[in-house]
Amino acid sequence: MGRADVGLTGGIGCGKSEVARILAEDGVPVLDTDKIAHELMTPGNRPYDDVVDAFGDSILATDGRIDRKILGERVFGNESERKLLNSLVHPAVRRRWQIWVDERRAREESAVVVIPLLFETGAVRGWDAIVCVTADEKLVRDRLKGRGLSAEQADERIEAQMPVEEKASRADYTIENSGTLKELENRVRTTWAAIVDKE
Repeated sequence: MGRADVGLTGGIGCGKSEVARILAEDGVPVLDTDKIAHELMTPGNRPYDDVVDAFGDSILATDGRIDRKILGERVFGNESERKLLNSLVHPAVRRRWQIWVDERRAREESAVVVIPLLFETGAVRGWDAIVCVTADEKLVRDRLKGRGLSAEQADERIEAQMPVEEKASRADYTIENSGTLKELENRVRTTWAAIVDKE
């Protein structure tokens, strides 16, 4: 089996994190760019300063950290503010994951990077494969409701991304996640084997 650099994307609530968890448990190095973004938006990091400068103190919690709920409510209802936020955070996130992939490559290890907005941000080059996680829309809405989002908030978040059908059509592989966990595990492992066998 070879090694592979894989970009993992998909629609909101489709199960990207679950796919990443399965791969990580199987020993595949995985990096979640959402976690990088969270880290960079804490005090002491340049993106934190840039976001606070752009959006003001009203997005801060009492401890001085960015309140992601408040910020989310602002940007998901306003496309220009969402684009501004992405322009302030995504370049720094991209630099981090590119360094991480280079490190894995130097060690001849595989690398899977979870990038929710992979297509939206144009991060399509340099991968051996792009994998898209999909799920039934009703199931997605149920999952978002379980995260505490209202139907309106779910709509805003779904509409803020490229339609998952389009992401799937652009990806090299699709992992459908509307069934059981066991079915998902089987699909993830079958897809991973196909990718590394090809490399």
